[in-house]
Amino acid sequence: MKIKKSGVFLGTILILSAALFLGCSQEREQYIVLIPQGYTRQVIILFDQPDAAPLTYENNKAVISVPNTGHTATSDANRSGTFEYYFIDVHGQREAIQNIPEIIHNLHTQSGTENGKALPEMIEFEVGSETSVPSP
Repeated sequence: MKIKKSGVFLGTILILSAALFLGCSQEREQYIVLIPQGYTRQVIILFDQPDAAPLTYENNKAVISVPNTGHTATSDANRSGTFEYYFIDVHGQREAIQNIPEIIHNLHTQSGTENGKALPEMIEFEVGSETSVPSP
């Protein structure tokens, strides 16, 4: 009887350990954000928009292409992850943004409800030095 209880206890510990490992080992999304060269304004990325296209992937990273308007949308859900930012010229050449704190700022997300109405999930940030970004 003692062996059965020990086996059940050990089995329970193994199952819980496996569940904890699998839950913690899920990879976070990796995003590549392509911003038009010379763009210095607000960027808004809307997620879970049924009429929008899904994100494309490049080397297992989700690509978000920001148009000249600064507003883009995707049908994909917003998932926690890391971001790489690039300026992209008219020929498709990319330049990695190295000094991110100086160029990408006021980054925040939005989701939830306001006055009982669902808010679209979005990421919003500004591109350019703090003095070069025009007021919205």
